[in-house]
Amino acid sequence: MGLISSEHREVAAWSGIKTCYAMDVDGGIVTLLRARRTGHGLDSRIVFAGDPSADTEGWERALNDMRAEVARSPAWIASVVPAHSALVKTVDAPFASQAKAAKVFPSLLDIRLPFPLEQCQYAFPAMHALPDGQVRALAVAARFDEIDAQIETCKASGVEPSLLDHEGLALWSFGPSASKGCRVVAWLGHERSCLSLGQDGELEQVHGLRIGVRAVDEKGLDELVSRIQRIWKTLPEAWSKTAVNWILSGELSESMATELETELNAFSRAEVTREESFLLEQVATRALKPGPLRCNFLADAPTLQAGLVRRNRRTAAFFAACGLLLCALALAWTQMVGARERNLQARIDETFQALTHMPNHQRGMEPVIAQRVLKEQAKDLQPFTGMFAPSLATRLNGLLQFCATQGVRLQEFSLAPEQIHCKGRAESMDECIALKQLLEQDYVVELIREPAAPYVDFTLNGQLRL
Repeated sequence: MGLISSEHREVAAWSGIKTCYAMDVDGGIVTLLRARRTGHGLDSRIVFAGDPSADTEGWERALNDMRAEVARSPAWIASVVPAHSALVKTVDAPFASQAKAAKVFPSLLDIRLPFPLEQCQYAFPAMHALPDGQVRALAVAARFDEIDAQIETCKASGVEPSLLDHEGLALWSFGPSASKGCRVVAWLGHERSCLSLGQDGELEQVHGLRIGVRAVDEKGLDELVSRIQRIWKTLPEAWSKTAVNWILSGELSESMATELETELNAFSRAEVTREESFLLEQVATRALKPGPLRCNFLADAPTLQAGLVRRNRRTAAFFAACGLLLCALALAWTQMVGARERNLQARIDETFQALTHMPNHQRGMEPVIAQRVLKEQAKDLQPFTGMFAPSLATRLNGLLQFCATQGVRLQEFSLAPEQIHCKGRAESMDECIALKQLLEQDYVVELIREPAAPYVDFTLNGQLRL
């Protein structure tokens, strides 16, 4: 028993798979289509159509091109399980909650299958609520031996698929499936046919017929029409009262389509539209784009897994190369910063030795040691520097002129070569600040304010600048 999940497809979509090779084998005729997802949609073309045994060279060329592309990057290699080899059924669960209904759908499906659930791969690609409060699910199931038979059919042609879609679901994905009314999508192959029936956008039934165009060419349309008519009799009465949109495709000639439309109108109100072959295009579209009714009977396809492993290895190699580049840049940056630090330290050492004449010192203490040494040198140089400094008389004359013009009265005053002390009274704080700025030309001054309305008492203490 195997429940098909969407995890494998989500992993592939996340990995950026943009290419799909879709293949169908019908009556010895192999059709291979290549599709590529682009920003403008899906670009698809048939790379081979015919009997590989009759065109060995062409088939080998198509296989080699496909294998070379798959080796470069992961790609879906898709095929379909014929409708006559897989079942489609609707299952109703008596729950309003879809989460609860999903838990009992496998048991309900097991009751309706003609074979044990443990012997098949199954999925519930769609579910919706019904007006009576139940939940209805569309179920697909295929026996393991049918899946293996389809895989062996593909391998016999040299292709190992990574995706096995359901033929009926792929057909139903064509065109405006959400339209109202009854709708039939029919596909006629060489030796098999498929009918997907539904109404109001919901797929309800899929019928696979082991009859195709070859049998029609030999026996006429009677057998095909009789089988379709037997299916028609099992449908609800609404189908006989509503115009049914028939979309016919496959190996169908224009004259055969006209004759078939006439036969269908004998028991249904048929509106027949003839399209070009689109089965493989729908398979490729469903593989490369998200959407409803997606199905893959291969949960762990080795071909795709190998492609994903290669993609992961390339991604890991890319990130490893990026890591090595970042390490090299970090090493180069470290060396450059270290060189600049050494050059700066050499300049500091040179300046420090020129100022202090000390060959050895503790790193980081240069400013402190230099200041201490310069202070000691200033005392020895005082007789020489004092010759260029203003005299005490010059400083005193400037101070007295300022006090006379600004109305500042001095009560205490002392002036020495290295310090000054003033205490007095001014009319406002502005004169105090101006006096402090005058003295700061030669001293490091501290101003102490002592308000005494309407005047300002002040004290100025200063030390000579070195």
